[in-house]
Amino acid sequence: MGNGVTTWPAHRREQAKYAPPHLIPRIRELGLIPSSVDDTDVTQTPLPGGVSARIHRVSWHGTSIVTKQALPRLAVQATWTADPARAGREVACIRALARGLGRPSWLPTVLLYDEANCAYVMESAPAGARNWKDTLLSGDVDLDVVRRFAAILAAIHASPLDQDERALFEDSDAFVELRIDPFYRATADRHPRLAGVINSAGAQLLQNRTALVHGDFSPKNMLVWDDGLIVLDYEAAHLGDPAFDLAFMLCHLALTALTLPEKAPEILHASDAFWTQYLSSTGRGDLERRTALHVACLLLARVDGKSPVDHLPDDAATTAVRSVALALLDRPAGTLEDVNRLILTAAREMSS
Repeated sequence: MGNGVTTWPAHRREQAKYAPPHLIPRIRELGLIPSSVDDTDVTQTPLPGGVSARIHRVSWHGTSIVTKQALPRLAVQATWTADPARAGREVACIRALARGLGRPSWLPTVLLYDEANCAYVMESAPAGARNWKDTLLSGDVDLDVVRRFAAILAAIHASPLDQDERALFEDSDAFVELRIDPFYRATADRHPRLAGVINSAGAQLLQNRTALVHGDFSPKNMLVWDDGLIVLDYEAAHLGDPAFDLAFMLCHLALTALTLPEKAPEILHASDAFWTQYLSSTGRGDLERRTALHVACLLLARVDGKSPVDHLPDDAATTAVRSVALALLDRPAGTLEDVNRLILTAAREMSS
C-alpha cells in the first residue's frame, strides 16, 4: 500500500487532462465528442459534492456526460492522500454489480475508463436529478426513497462475485486509505482514552470479509428524481463487513437529525425505516451490535477525524455530536434503538 503520493508512479501524480483547459481536448481525444461539434458548442461545468475527485459535466447539443478523476490528495484541511488508481476499483465495482445484478437502473453507466489518467467517463443523470443529502438537509424526508436505498444496499451486499472480482476486492488498501486511516486511526489519535476501542473496531472491519461493501454509502452520493434514483462513488469498494455501510448511512442520518433538531423525530424514524427495510432482505445475527459500534466511531470521526462534516450549524451542534459519540463509546449500545434514543435526547436539548 502506498503511504504517500511520492510512492506512486508519475502518471498517478501528474494529473491535468481532466481539468480546464485540457478537459474538452481530452474528451475529443477519447472520441466521445463528435467531430461535427464545434468547441464553442461544448460546455464544461465543475460538479460539487466530493473531496476525493475532480468531477465535471461536459455537454453539447443536448447530450451530457460526466468525467471523474481521482485525486492523489483529498481536498480537506488535514493531509490525506490516497492512491488515485482507486478509479480502476470504482469502475470494476460498477461493472461487477452490473454483471451480478443485471444492470439495475440505480447503477451508473461507465462509458470509458482512462487508466493512464486514473479517470473514467459515465452517463450523466437526468437534468432534474437532486442530491439526496441536499434534499434531506432541506427537511424533505421521503420514507419511500429511504426504503429504496436500503433495498439497494442489501442488493449490493448480496451481489455475487466471480473469482477474479473476489480477488480484486479482497485488496483493502483503498478502504484503509479512504476510511480506516482518516476515520478510525486519526480519530483514535485525537482520543487516546478510547484509542483501543476505536482501533479495534477499525481492525474488525478488515477481518469480517463477508460481503461486497460500497464504502461510501451516504446521501451525498445519491441522486433522486421523479421516477428514479442512482448511487454513485464506489472507489472504496472492498470485500468486508456490511456493518460499515449500514453505519455510514445511519451516521449521516444521525448528523442530519442533529443539524435539524426540530426534524429529529422524523429523521430518526427514517433511520429506523432504513434499518428495517435492510433487515427484510438479510439476517440480523450480530449485525446490529456491530453497526451500533461503528455509528459511534463514525459520529466521532465526523467531528474529530480528517473528514469533518460540513453542515453542522454551530459549535453547539458539534459539541452535541461529540458528546453523543463519546457516550456511545464509553458504554456501547447493543441496539440501534439505544443509539437513536440518545441522539433524540441530544436533539431535544438543542431545541430547548
